[in-house]
Amino acid sequence: YLADVAGAEQVAGFARHIAAQFEARHEDIASLPSVPARAQALADALDADGYATVVTPGLGESTQICQHHCPVGDIAVEFPSVCDAETEAFSRLTGVHVTRLATIAKGSSVCTTLVPHTRRESV
Repeated sequence: YLADVAGAEQVAGFARHIAAQFEARHEDIASLPSVPARAQALADALDADGYATVVTPGLGESTQICQHHCPVGDIAVEFPSVCDAETEAFSRLTGVHVTRLATIAKGSSVCTTLVPHTRRESV
């Protein structure tokens, strides 16, 4: 409905708004002392919000977060900006560039996010 009435950019704006609300509710994650701690806290926050989250820590120098449920997955199929906004929020909360390996919206059974434990600096 929103896309029909106001356009796809308004859907993207709505997605950014939802991501910002998630960040605001869980802003304490960003102040945790290490990336692994922030990744675990992010997963816990997602799980508390109903995403049925599973964490696989210690994959080399990274943590993998799998979300088995997505309340906006059907919308994200048509509007990938929903996933993009969520991924950007995850990066801001963890303090590192996270990578989406899979999404429910693109046909995977889970949304999988890789959170590296170190930040790569450009030279």
